[in-house]
Parts: sequence; C-alpha cells; structure tokens
Amino acid sequence: MQQRRSLVGRPSGTDGSDFSYRMVVDSRYQKVAGGRSRLRTLILIQEQFDLEDLSIYTVSAMPLKDYYELVIGQ
Repeated sequence: MQQRRSLVGRPSGTDGSDFSYRMVVDSRYQKVAGGRSRLRTLILIQEQFDLEDLSIYTVSAMPLKDYYELVIGQ
C-alpha cells in the first residue's frame, strides 16, 4: 500500500484528471437511495401523527379535574 507523504506532494491519479475513468453509480442504485430517503421522510411524518394521536388520547382519558389543572395550571 502506498503511503502518503506530505513532503512529496499529492500522489498521482488523485488530482482529478482521471474523472473520465471513474465509475458512476448505476441508476437503479440511485433510485433505491431516493426511495429510502422518501421512506424515511414518510416514517417521520407517520411518527408525528402517532405522537399527536397519543397525546390526544392521553388528554381525553384524563379525568376532567386533572384536565382543567393541566390547562389552567393551578
């Protein structure tokens, strides 16, 4: 394995001149990455709705006296 030496400078082939030979990510893998990103977004949105539903359920299950203390803060 070639070691990098700061005194010698940049190793050959890393100056960007080999851009035409670099491999490109296949379009199907780009689609998979985009789908995973959209899925992650949808999961986060679903979690937000679930948390809102849980909070509504928790408040509605409280006795009325406790609810008023929560709202008024007395």
